[in-house]
Amino acid sequence: MVTESGAGPASTAASIAASGRPPVDVGEIVRREEQQSIRGQQRSEVPEHAADDVLRTVRERLAELIREAAIIPKTRRLTKPTRASKQRRIEGKKVRANIKKNRGKPRHDG
Repeated sequence: MVTESGAGPASTAASIAASGRPPVDVGEIVRREEQQSIRGQQRSEVPEHAADDVLRTVRERLAELIREAAIIPKTRRLTKPTRASKQRRIEGKKVRANIKKNRGKPRHDG
């Protein structure tokens, strides 16, 4: 199994263990899925080849769920605003402040 970072199975197992998720016994999940599928097929009297198709579909779905669960999302890195973006922000605030200051009745000093 290769993760997005290109690491092998050892680091994948370590990263899954470090994520705090409980360990998953994949074999047990597959056995349970097979038993449930087989029981369901026996009740409905479906031909054997159809039961094999259902088991294959269940296994594929389970494998996909396990692959998705094994991917550890990347953590977001906080970015610092650039000096120019800070200056633009301050200039915009000054313009808005000046507009607001000039509103209202004119003052008569005197």
